[in-house]
Amino acid sequence: MRNAVIVLGLIGVLGVIGSVVAIRVPRASSGWQEFAVGAATGGNTNIGLAAIRSEGISVRSLISVAYAIPQTRIVGPDWLGYYRYSVIAVVRPEGAESMRSLLQQELANRMKLRVREEERDFDVFVLHAKGKRARLTRAERRDTNIEVHPGEMRAREATMSDLANVLQDALGKAVVDETAIDGWYNFELKWSENTGPVVAAALESGLGLQFEPGRRRLTALIVDHVEVGKELWAIAKLGLLTNRMPNSWRFGISRAMAAH
Repeated sequence: MRNAVIVLGLIGVLGVIGSVVAIRVPRASSGWQEFAVGAATGGNTNIGLAAIRSEGISVRSLISVAYAIPQTRIVGPDWLGYYRYSVIAVVRPEGAESMRSLLQQELANRMKLRVREEERDFDVFVLHAKGKRARLTRAERRDTNIEVHPGEMRAREATMSDLANVLQDALGKAVVDETAIDGWYNFELKWSENTGPVVAAALESGLGLQFEPGRRRLTALIVDHVEVGKELWAIAKLGLLTNRMPNSWRFGISRAMAAH
């Protein structure tokens, strides 16, 4: 049965590959040291100040990084969260442009993205620390690096705001940092499922932090226009078709058909 699934998957893959090859692909900005968008191969993501390395990141997540706004405050079509890609995006060390500005350029060039900001009311979780109960490991530097895996996060040299951003992606609801804790810290947090009580228990036991429901007026990013385009549609489809294939095949196909 598994072999039959793989054979059918290969037939579909060959058809999608043909469509990708026939499409003229916009070239990435010269500001990147390395840039590639391929079919999703997994769920692990690593985001730093000058690089993204992801096995399967959504368009919504990329917009979130590009505009420094949590995913839960991005208002746009549902497919922004469905279409996932493996992405390698590394800024040149000597480059004058930031990763955020380069990502904005890529999203505009490849997806015709247009956005605007608007103030809206949101149901939120409010992150806070009572007294001296927080158990945090202070970082020595300020070179933020965040790794996100299903049910787990590791952050190096990150702020409370960075922690809130990761939590709200897991919970699907805005998390507002009201801890009044400044500085940079190293975090490691694990949880068994993406629900409020489970994540709250992990926060309490792991970091000595708490959150509670609330409502706040926050800035939202409104997506006025976005197009997936034939190229990126085909690459996303390739990720779905190769989902049950051996990992070595998935990585090989993704690299071979990546857009640069």
